[in-house]
Amino acid sequence: MAARRLTIAGLVIGLLCAFGATGFAVGRFTRAGSRDASRAAVEAGSEPGSAGHAAFVAGRRRGLAAGMAAGEREGAVAGLRAGRAKGASVARATLTARSQSAPPARVPPSSSPSPAPGAAAPTQTSPSARPPRPSPPVDSPQGRRLLHTNPDCQNAPPPPPSYHGPVQC
Repeated sequence: MAARRLTIAGLVIGLLCAFGATGFAVGRFTRAGSRDASRAAVEAGSEPGSAGHAAFVAGRRRGLAAGMAAGEREGAVAGLRAGRAKGASVARATLTARSQSAPPARVPPSSSPSPAPGAAAPTQTSPSARPPRPSPPVDSPQGRRLLHTNPDCQNAPPPPPSYHGPVQC
């Protein structure tokens, strides 16, 4: 009797497994794939005037606007970095060229007697040793006057309206 119960239990388990495998196979081969789903979504929203088409157009417009804004921000940051790097390299090259080409400053002979030993010698500054005065801002009256009266600025294009830094001509 025990053998008969064991045989029946084995048959029931085998039938359940067979039905499960059959159901899995039928479901697997009859479902819609992701390609079918995306094709159906495109076809449903592709008719002009449909709600799906209107949502698609609005989403594309918002996405393009967000992408353009992000691109402008990233481009401005990259341009600022590149401009600072270029400005620093030009400034270094200019300083190096000036220091190499400038003759040593000679002190003109003075008619005053030489100082006593141990006394501090008077210091003389040459005009080239003074730091250059910074240019006034473009927005200030001095900056506007400099733009109109300086011969270097006469043939130069005007600064852009958004520029508020020093005069650079």
